[in-house]
Parts: sequence; structure tokens; C-alpha cells
Amino acid sequence: MIEGLTLQIAVLLSRQFGCDKSCEEGGLAPWRLRAIEERLENVTRAPTLSELAGICKLSVRQLSRGFRASRGLSIGSYVAEKRFEHAKRRLAMGESVKSVAYALGFASPSSFCYAFRRLTGFAPAEFRRHTL
Repeated sequence: MIEGLTLQIAVLLSRQFGCDKSCEEGGLAPWRLRAIEERLENVTRAPTLSELAGICKLSVRQLSRGFRASRGLSIGSYVAEKRFEHAKRRLAMGESVKSVAYALGFASPSSFCYAFRRLTGFAPAEFRRHTL
């Protein structure tokens, strides 16, 4: 019975802190991906690569390569996607373009509109009309 419990504990610890297949192939460990996700919950200020590397206890190069191996895209693209998902939710709730732009840390509403259109293919006001 003790042997069975020990094996279960080992499996749970491996799942929580160990590497999965993507980690073995050069990707990031699950705990590192979770740490990045937790940091991205606060999307009002985009994190720097150095900040994310520090959270993951890796160099910027290791983080960049490992993230691309794990998720199939660059970490910068992933951060941008998360920020614009947040922007889409706020726009869909009826928040003004100006307030969303400043809340996400853009210098001006026009720079936000340009980036939003480039990523989604719609201007923020068009997106809001399609979702409401």
C-alpha cells in the first residue's frame, strides 16, 4: 500500500513540476508556462522579455527558444494576442476605444487602433459593431 501511495505522489509531483513532452523537446516546463500566464493576467502593462525570463529563471534566449518550442509562436506574438483578447472583451462590454487604449498602455488611441486593425483586420469601432 505504501509503495502504491509513493508511486501516486511521484506521478502527481511529476505532473506538477516536471517536464512534459514539449519540455523534453526543448520547450518550457509547465510551471514556467503557468508563471507566464499568471503574469499576463495583468495585461495593462506588457511585460518585457527580461521580466518574463526572470520569472522563469532563464535567460532571454532560453525563454524565447523554449516558448516557441512549447507554443509554436514567439513570446512577443503571444503577449500581443493576450493583450488584444483583453481589449476585445473590454470593447464588447461597451468601453470606449480611448479608455481601452490607455488602459492597455498605448500612447494614443490612434496607435491602439492601428495595432488592433493590423492584428484583427477590423478597427475597434467596427469590431464593437460586429459583436454587439
